Amino acid sequence: GDLGGLQPLQIKLTATADGRVVASTRLQFIDALPEVKVEQVKEFPGAVFATLPGNTRRPGGVVLGGSEGGGWVARDRSPRFASRGFAVLGLPYYSPGRSEREIPELPAAFADIPVERLNAAFEWLKARPEVDASRVALVGTSKGAEFVLIAATRFKWITSVVAIAPTDVVW
Repeated sequence: GDLGGLQPLQIKLTATADGRVVASTRLQFIDALPEVKVEQVKEFPGAVFATLPGNTRRPGGVVLGGSEGGGWVARDRSPRFASRGFAVLGLPYYSPGRSEREIPELPAAFADIPVERLNAAFEWLKARPEVDASRVALVGTSKGAEFVLIAATRFKWITSVVAIAPTDVVW
């Protein structure tokens, strides 16, 4: 619909007195800080690594999307978490599609996706000087939440798990 000249993530506040506008302003919500560095990760198809500049070792994170598959969640959420002080690997793990798949190197379905892929992600993060490997969290949404909960039962290196909309059944 019509946003009245507003861009997404922007709101307009107007104060009125006796039916007359006495003050007005617009607020812009920032998804990610502009200084966040985002790089493609060749070791994992479709993956990105996002962190703030500098020599600070930051808590690590691995972000997984849900049933939508592909890499948009990795690209969208990794810079947001990095803006808040994390060093984040956005890790696509499957890429569905009928004709052209976004990431053809990844499985096209949920079947037989090895949870050990997260161990490889952790090893990759450990090698990065920006990452404090003693503090690595997993964040998964929907199907990705199932994936991170399974991983948390198997790997001791996981210090925190955020499972957004998981189910109690893993298919």
